[in-house]
Amino acid sequence: MQKNFFLTFGLLCNSLYSCEKFEQVTIETGVLNNITEINYRIDNERLGFLQYTKIPFFDFYIAHTLYVHPMRRCHGYGKKLLAHAIDHLKTIGACRIYIQPGPFELTMTHESPSERKAKIEKLVKLYTQAGFEPADKLTKFLASILYTVIGIGEDTRYLMAKKF
Repeated sequence: MQKNFFLTFGLLCNSLYSCEKFEQVTIETGVLNNITEINYRIDNERLGFLQYTKIPFFDFYIAHTLYVHPMRRCHGYGKKLLAHAIDHLKTIGACRIYIQPGPFELTMTHESPSERKAKIEKLVKLYTQAGFEPADKLTKFLASILYTVIGIGEDTRYLMAKKF
């Protein structure tokens, strides 16, 4: 009888102490299109990822495509993934990280402008808690030109930066 109790307790302990890991994958390499992805996994289940790009000739990085699986949102996983990415980028020499809040989805969704705005405001709150601040006017202006040239329909009013 005691043997079964300890076995059951051991299984509970294993389920309580899951294997959490972050892994990096190079998506593209090149001077202007160097993209790295940080995957966040618990027990080999991919909960989310964040991609980043180094800005050529500067120690600046753009963090983009922060994604957490919809069933895993609002449980702190996005916050953990973002914190890990910030620590990693600081370790490899980043002086500044830019991030553009936008509810990037891997599936097509149809949402109203008010739903989209609510998601963006939630991301702005998350990024602010992580130490990001609104980018300066010149950076936002330059980003708006870049977004127009490459066809990204993001609103630069929400562009944020974190300086080290």
